Amino acid sequence: MQIIFFEDTISRRFKPLTLTRPLWDLRIGILTILEKWNYCLEPEFIGWKTRRNLELLFSSPSPDEEKACLYINSRFLPSEQLLKSIGNAKINDAFYYKDEPVCFLSAKPLDELTYAKLDSANKIDLNFKPVFVEYLWGLLELNGPQIKEDIELLNIKSVSETHNIKDTILEKPDNIFIDESATIEPGVILMANKGPIYIGPNSVIEAGAILKGPVAICNNATVKMTA
Repeated sequence: MQIIFFEDTISRRFKPLTLTRPLWDLRIGILTILEKWNYCLEPEFIGWKTRRNLELLFSSPSPDEEKACLYINSRFLPSEQLLKSIGNAKINDAFYYKDEPVCFLSAKPLDELTYAKLDSANKIDLNFKPVFVEYLWGLLELNGPQIKEDIELLNIKSVSETHNIKDTILEKPDNIFIDESATIEPGVILMANKGPIYIGPNSVIEAGAILKGPVAICNNATVKMTA
């Protein structure tokens, strides 16, 4: 499968974050929107249609002109129901939710994806509410649930199943997920009773820091002493 991300007019609501990056490059939970779709669909090709001011920074590779393409609205995240609908999609099917385009399966790559093209497709209204962001604050509202979703997607084991951490206070260790390459200094307090805590590869949690879940400390990040 080939997938290509596009942005609709609502993407302007996500400024200033989207002034220097496309919407699909925003991180919700542990993974970016693009990374979530990549893990779920495992496509042979990923490309994107982006705004002109970002074309030089985010130059898209070229898809195979002879193969079908799934166009995905960057505001929508993969979910079990949506993935099932996509799996049953036929060429020229366009999925909508409350008149907003979600995704469109084209027989081949398009030079330009227009609303006119979508209007001529086989419109299918989803009978469930997909996971998506509509406003900037939606990124924060979905962050906690998406940390949990990403942990399950990546099949990450909790510290209660992997390794013992000394000189650290852990609340609900079965809800704490720490990469083996991460550094946890003495005196750190990790409180995961209200949500998961994820600490990624090569990250550092300095002495005395306190983390309350849900929170994701991603690759190569540092939480400073007593933070």
